[in-house]
Amino acid sequence: MTHQQSKSGPRSHRVSKPASTASSPQLAWLFISFLLVAAAARPASAQTLTVLHSFAGATADGALPYGNLLLDANGNLYGTTYHGGSRHRGTVFELTSTGAYQVLYSFGGKIDGANPLGTLAQDSEGNLYGVAFDGGVGHYGTVFKLAPGGVLTVLHSFTGAPDGGLSLGGLVLDAQGNVYGTTIEGGPTSSACPIGCGTVFQVSPTGVEKLVYSFQGGTADGDYPLSGLVIDSQGNLFGTTNQGGAQDGGVVFEVSADGAEKILHDFQAVGDGALPGSNLIRDPQGNFYGTTESGGASLLGTVFEITAGGVESVLYSFSSQYDAYEPAYGVVRDPQGNLYGASRNGGAFNRGAIFKLAPDGTETLLHSFDGLAGGRYPGAGLVLDAQGNLYGTTVRGGAFNHGTIFKLAP
Repeated sequence: MTHQQSKSGPRSHRVSKPASTASSPQLAWLFISFLLVAAAARPASAQTLTVLHSFAGATADGALPYGNLLLDANGNLYGTTYHGGSRHRGTVFELTSTGAYQVLYSFGGKIDGANPLGTLAQDSEGNLYGVAFDGGVGHYGTVFKLAPGGVLTVLHSFTGAPDGGLSLGGLVLDAQGNVYGTTIEGGPTSSACPIGCGTVFQVSPTGVEKLVYSFQGGTADGDYPLSGLVIDSQGNLFGTTNQGGAQDGGVVFEVSADGAEKILHDFQAVGDGALPGSNLIRDPQGNFYGTTESGGASLLGTVFEITAGGVESVLYSFSSQYDAYEPAYGVVRDPQGNLYGASRNGGAFNRGAIFKLAPDGTETLLHSFDGLAGGRYPGAGLVLDAQGNLYGTTVRGGAFNHGTIFKLAP
């Protein structure tokens, strides 16, 4: 079904395992809670932060920009808001390289979906692909395609178990135009997973969905994948689950193109990370990098590396209230091997921070959010341009207290 554009939140600190009697709307809020807790932190290094857009939360604008931004080759930024828009159910937006902001699509909350989350993907024709957390035929969310002219096509409506449902992590594209993502519901049901423990799915360009892998839960598998995926040239998919594994602290997994799963790392919490919820990134040597919201030396989260051979190292453990901590959104990497990320907690003003981790393990706070015009509580990860500028979003603060899009210059 195709919809013409009208002219006129959410990541959990830990996913609550649902009871079999819970309703779908109740489950949605178990999986999405706005935990905006902060603590005092040491002063940040001097950097120049510019607010590129303050969300107004009105019908002509969005609010609560959860989900990573997408930066195209021309310097334009694309993203989603969980609320706002002409029908108050979220938007897809563009911020051009010249600073012009526009809502590309406003969700209606019914067949087209509602409350989009996760990172968008873009093909060579400029079409954008994403997921809506709610709405669709069964109110389990949708996979959508948005053409450059503002026409939205629903490629798939999730229906819950045994199909997937409630997708948070965004999409990746392969060379044939198939999109891949994860859901936190769906797959086979059992006493351990009464609504399913989540899936890895594929949707073809013509809208045919296939479950590539269904998580089984338990100690030998992961469950509840909150993040999106990384795809390699052979079609193998890599990601994380927020829970599952031997200590129920989550796993890093690989799913081959033919649907075989391999656990690359099982998080152990103490001394290791726990509760990964962010997208992975991969360097040219095949090593993966990511963050955990808990675990590490002080149980306040980590930045980790997993080598191409599957060996995990904790690169940094967030240590105290004087640091950024609980880094929920992953990292980006520059050509020199420095890693950059955002945390919703910590910083000098108790409103979140941006950090840099050097290859030698030295961490520096680049910016502490002040909670005022500069925004507060980063809601997603960062993107990095060729000049070393970092771009991201906050879910509160700004001129109207509905969040911001910001640029942090080196």
